[in-house]
Amino acid sequence: MGSLRDELLKAKLVSKKEAKKAKRTQRLQNRKRDSRSPDSQNHENQATFEKEVAEKAARSRQFEAVQRQENEEKSRIFRLRDIVVNSEVQAGISGNRKFYFVNSLQRIPCMEISPQAAGDLQKGRLAIVGTPGEGKEVIRIISRSGAVKLSEEAPEYVLFFNR
Repeated sequence: MGSLRDELLKAKLVSKKEAKKAKRTQRLQNRKRDSRSPDSQNHENQATFEKEVAEKAARSRQFEAVQRQENEEKSRIFRLRDIVVNSEVQAGISGNRKFYFVNSLQRIPCMEISPQAAGDLQKGRLAIVGTPGEGKEVIRIISRSGAVKLSEEAPEYVLFFNR
């Protein structure tokens, strides 16, 4: 048994021209229908793609913000460490006089320093600071200019400073 079109042609209810025209319109409708479904899928795919891109961009921005904050903190610690290292006083510090101060752990350690260095500490010409960015607290004696800079930027590292 053939298609309906063939039967209509045999019964001479439809001419060959009309049959071709109907076949052509049917084929065009099928093409339109086939082309519509991928478009709707494209729109859905495009929407999910745009959503994924937006989520990825948000994660990227968040990661970059965290990285930027970590880099700023590292650069701040390096800057503070440079202040401490560049203004450290080493000459004439060691001696036999005990000098007590409160460290960042709220303990009272002592340093054996010279009487002159003890006088300079009491008069505010020198200061005792902890070095920023090092795992354990390293105590250093620095000059007044370095102590002033450090106390302005990071007072938590200044352990003893008479102004």
